[in-house]
Amino acid sequence: MCNNKLIRTDTLDMAVWEEVKHLLKNPNRILEEYKRRLSELTTRSKKRFA
Repeated sequence: MCNNKLIRTDTLDMAVWEEVKHLLKNPNRILEEYKRRLSELTTRSKKRFA
């Protein structure tokens, strides 16, 4: 038996779409996160092969 709390899907859908709309209105936020992750990946890769 699962003990997780139930979440209303209509509430969850609304929250997700609000975040999607926010991201679409602020594309630089996506770009900055992409750059951060790429930098992190590059740093880990350099450490691994050093």
